Amino acid sequence: MKIYCLKNDYVSDAAEYTINYLLNRTGFFFEWITKPEDKNFDGLYLVYQPADYPLDFTNPFIQLTSSFDLSKLTD
Repeated sequence: MKIYCLKNDYVSDAAEYTINYLLNRTGFFFEWITKPEDKNFDGLYLVYQPADYPLDFTNPFIQLTSSFDLSKLTD
C-alpha cells in the first residue's frame, strides 16, 4: 500500500524531514501531495494538522496532530 502525505501549511521543513525519515525506515512507499482531491488511488493519507481541523476524506487516513512536534523525535 502506498501512503500519500498531505503537504499543507502545518508541515514545516523539520516535520517533512522527520516524516520522510520515519517512512523511509519502515520501508513504506510514499509520496507528498498538495491536492488530495486530485488523487484517485488505493492508498492511505497521512495528514499532519491540528486535531480539531475537519477531515473529509473518502480514503482511509492517519492524522498526526500538529501539537505533537515531530522534530523532537529521536531514535
